[in-house]
Amino acid sequence: MEGKLLLISSRPEDVSFWGNIADENGLEFHCEAGCAQVTHVREQLLAHPGSYVFWEADPPAGQSAERDAIEAELIVRTSPERVFALSDGPINQEPGLTRPPAFGHHILRRYDGPAPYLYSRLIASTVSREHFGLERFLPRVA
Repeated sequence: MEGKLLLISSRPEDVSFWGNIADENGLEFHCEAGCAQVTHVREQLLAHPGSYVFWEADPPAGQSAERDAIEAELIVRTSPERVFALSDGPINQEPGLTRPPAFGHHILRRYDGPAPYLYSRLIASTVSREHFGLERFLPRVA
């Protein structure tokens, strides 16, 4: 697979998990340390417009303005189908994420159990030229 996985998060568990997923799928990995890095995110999106973006949509308290600035950059600089919003809770419980979104996918942070395997297969399907046929990436259940 070709491409770049751009992670916008300051959470160590996100960096570790998505760094491993990028590695497993042959994607170049770059991390911007959270919502305060608006300028760096803009530069990365300009330099790599085809990036797959994993975005900390539930930033630490007091960073909602920065989150809104990142969201505005995502709307202008990339396509929603390339953006994955990460959060600890349901999307309808995140203030500001109910308006027209900058993302096409939402992922709850559930990194235990089969998550690495399942998320890796989902990402492989998403970045594949053939987006449909997800059953190719998952084992058959008897």
